[in-house]
Amino acid sequence: MDHWIKDFWKGKDAVFLITAMKENERLTRDLARALSHQEPALFDGLAPAVYQKLLYCAPFEPFQGLRQLELQLRNATGLRACYRGIVALDLSEWVGHEQEEYLHITLKYLHDHRHLWKCIFLAGNRDLPQITPLLQAAAQYLQPGVQRFCLFRDMPLLAQYIQASINITPKACSMLAKSLQDIPGAQNCAILEQVLGELISKAANGKVTSQDVTAYLADDDALLSLIHGQAPGRTEAGRCLPDSREV
Repeated sequence: MDHWIKDFWKGKDAVFLITAMKENERLTRDLARALSHQEPALFDGLAPAVYQKLLYCAPFEPFQGLRQLELQLRNATGLRACYRGIVALDLSEWVGHEQEEYLHITLKYLHDHRHLWKCIFLAGNRDLPQITPLLQAAAQYLQPGVQRFCLFRDMPLLAQYIQASINITPKACSMLAKSLQDIPGAQNCAILEQVLGELISKAANGKVTSQDVTAYLADDDALLSLIHGQAPGRTEAGRCLPDSREV
């Protein structure tokens, strides 16, 4: 998936990632893995990213978030002197609490290690106006930027993601991407992984063709059908859509 990530950091040491998805861990880990292939000098650890949902903690309550992050970083370091890579924090629960001390303590901690880590911040499916106060808070300690990475809204991006994940023909990939865009309940990277696994398990010679996708979309027992409530590869009358042959 390396080839579809271009100039991600743009000279920044932190990026607020806008994805239009509530759950972003799988996408973030895939993204970090691809970035580690692009810029290997920035990474040295057991995994390219440490991901944590930073749980909200009210003032004067015991704050465990930073301690939990430190433990994750220690585990990811292994036998190395220090961890180098991406620290990804889901800050969803801090929307509306941008001026509170515990958030600023965490941001200051990231600032103190900015020579070792790049940061990715997420806030579920919120868009830029909703996360602007978080961006302003982070800007006091880091150089943040914004990347819109709306996988299930960008057909070419989604197709490239699928092609990087499994062996699939371009036509079959386009058919699958269109079906995923039409089923909001399937727009989740963990679900997509299961769908791709089902497809590849049924593909002859390990390569998914448009015939495979057509059959999959018409299968009432396939995961996409179960999520959709009706096989997306059928008409309202229950007939299978015409088979599509590779060009």
